[in-house]
Amino acid sequence: MAMVASLVALMINCMPLRAEAVFEVEGVVSREMYDDEGNVLPEPDKEVPSDVLFRVAVSNRYWYIMTTFGPNYWIEYGSDGIDVFTVLQHPRARNGAGIVARHGSLAHVDPWAQAVWFAYASGSRFVEGDAELSASWAPADSEPLAHIYRIEGSFTNESYRVPVAVRFVVDKNRMRRAAQHPQLVRSLVWRNSVALLDKVKVGQVGGAYRAEDWRPVGSVWLPGRFVLEKYSLAFHGETQEQPPDRPRLRISGRVLGITERVTHAGPPIIDGRLGVTDYRLYDPHGEVEYIGYIITNRVWPAASDAGLRAILEEKKAAMSGLVRHSERVRNTNLVRLVIIMAMIVMLCMAWLTYKPSSVRRR
Repeated sequence: MAMVASLVALMINCMPLRAEAVFEVEGVVSREMYDDEGNVLPEPDKEVPSDVLFRVAVSNRYWYIMTTFGPNYWIEYGSDGIDVFTVLQHPRARNGAGIVARHGSLAHVDPWAQAVWFAYASGSRFVEGDAELSASWAPADSEPLAHIYRIEGSFTNESYRVPVAVRFVVDKNRMRRAAQHPQLVRSLVWRNSVALLDKVKVGQVGGAYRAEDWRPVGSVWLPGRFVLEKYSLAFHGETQEQPPDRPRLRISGRVLGITERVTHAGPPIIDGRLGVTDYRLYDPHGEVEYIGYIITNRVWPAASDAGLRAILEEKKAAMSGLVRHSERVRNTNLVRLVIIMAMIVMLCMAWLTYKPSSVRRR
């Protein structure tokens, strides 16, 4: 497999290079989970079909992904090359919900879109030499173990470096920094994972990705099929070594159509009013981890928007007021406790003083 991947990468790298990546891909992606014996587990989400439809469009650093799970049930992601914007639409919700992730991560727990992004929309990140991406099967905002890997393997041409065959290897330096990764949101972090960070064995392979059926689209090569797998990890203190490369999770995708004509690339188009949770604006030293607002003009605001900054300051002031109120309540309760304890002591002293005199009168 490694030799085949190297030959594919060599063949693709012989193509003429041009710093243009403009394409749109439609396809299906599926998820399978396995138990310790390798048996396929039933899909936990009954609303998810066996094949999830996807559409991904790329225009250089701009990209857009839509995963469709059914009628009125889809998730849209898009990036302007800096931030990642998300719109969730669920059949039981009257209106969609918007999320702006922190430091360019994909919000929401959607491994289908994460795998599609890695296969088709990650090229500009690898051109920049970013080999420290989070694991493509875990939520980057809540799972510290998603940030312990370095990516090793082969890629396509230099103008848009699509991964051909790569491994996610546990890295000692990354593991030390994982708990403080800037994409993590403190209130969402899985505490059990934090406790496991010091126990993961360095150097083991936590997952792998491979792509095949390559097709030229303009100046880039794109895969017709891809597979992303997650493996079990071994921890210090366990008697057994890392389990064999038997996946616990496999996400497979295949293309239905590819074109150089892009319908839309970039942040999702807002249709009407949209309530947004924005994790870009937060107080790293306080209790404010996000702000909320409603978009009425169908335009995603920049993080530097004065209106957003005002919302952040208002929320910080409100949280500071709550903290001060809580402190006042604690101080008041402490004063009351001291007064009660003093009264008890005084009553005890009075009783001790009264008791001997009464005994003497007897």
